[in-house]
Amino acid sequence: MQDKISVIMSVYNETKEELQRSVFSILDQTYDDLEFIIVNDNPKNEMLRSFLKNLKDKRVRIVENEQNMGLVASLNRALSEVNGEYVARMDADDYSFPERLAKQMELLEREDLDIVGSAVNICSNGSKTAAYFPLRSDKIARMLKHINVIPHPTWLLRKEVYDRLGGYRNIKACEDYDFLLRCLKNGFRMGNLKELELDHYVRDNSISKTNLIEQILVTRFLKKRMKQIDIIDENDIEGYKASQSYTSDHEKLTEYYVLKESLMNTENADSKFEDAIGLLKNKFFYEEIKEKIAMKMINFFWRD
Repeated sequence: MQDKISVIMSVYNETKEELQRSVFSILDQTYDDLEFIIVNDNPKNEMLRSFLKNLKDKRVRIVENEQNMGLVASLNRALSEVNGEYVARMDADDYSFPERLAKQMELLEREDLDIVGSAVNICSNGSKTAAYFPLRSDKIARMLKHINVIPHPTWLLRKEVYDRLGGYRNIKACEDYDFLLRCLKNGFRMGNLKELELDHYVRDNSISKTNLIEQILVTRFLKKRMKQIDIIDENDIEGYKASQSYTSDHEKLTEYYVLKESLMNTENADSKFEDAIGLLKNKFFYEEIKEKIAMKMINFFWRD
């Protein structure tokens, strides 16, 4: 007899086509002992309400927020509704391959893991790029100190992990990385499937795009603090965001992206030269290079 998996998802401003792709990729899973909890975080959107209302599958349960609460609060609300011993994440515009949950459950049980992810296709502007991640718990633990290597939309984990950590903390755009760092601190065992099991669609108005600068800065802060102390308090993060250091880095990172865009779009050769010099003087140029090197290491050296 299969154990029940509770799949949790929040919807906000997705198109009907995106919702159909995402929702039915879960309902068509080969692992069929599941419940699908969908939180409507945009109750004023009539298309969303109509689409969700017309889902007749008995495994689907709709939870409607009275007003927009944001992703973290919506996911925590979904967690309060789950009945399964296992919880899987799904984004409302992604696509899960048919055997994703079955393969993840098999790996989780076989290796006695607490949380598993998978390799993903990053889909943007009509193209797909495969992204692979370390498979073993020890390698994941080492890489998590530098970069997130378990994509949030691919998570399958034991519900007790969420219970022990109290769900997600209200850390805008970095709630998943914060959660994984707390998993690491609490000794939970993690793994990834080597197979590509999800198409992850990146949209211009996604959370990671809209709050990119804040996400990068808070992520860097989390990594630094994680190496220094056992518990990273939410007040520590708010204190950092209110500090002069955050303000200065925010200005520097904003300038960096302005310079990058200028170099890509301007036709003025003199301006390009000046922008290039400015880029080389900006510390975030070197931070991005280090991150790209880390990703290359993951894809070419850490896949077993």
